[in-house]
Amino acid sequence: MRGRFGCERSVAAEGLVALGLSGELDIETVPIFEAAMQRVLADAPATAVLELHGLEFLDSTGLRAILEAHERLRGHSSSSPTAVAMCSSPLPSPAWTPI
Repeated sequence: MRGRFGCERSVAAEGLVALGLSGELDIETVPIFEAAMQRVLADAPATAVLELHGLEFLDSTGLRAILEAHERLRGHSSSSPTAVAMCSSPLPSPAWTPI
């Protein structure tokens, strides 16, 4: 196994979920990310944020998984739009509570 992958889920308010990714997102670790995204989809958040600043490596499989997650989140709810953001710098820590 190459490197470790982490996926920490946190919330700032109802309807706002963030996934902080760290380590290596590649063909070996994409299933972990996809499982975390399924849990996010189950919560039907109004806003989802993928924090990418902790990633050390991203291969084409990881990129594909991120893009597919984006499409699933955008199309998840027809009644209310889902905002999706991807950021490469940390969000303000005091606002987020790991769950």
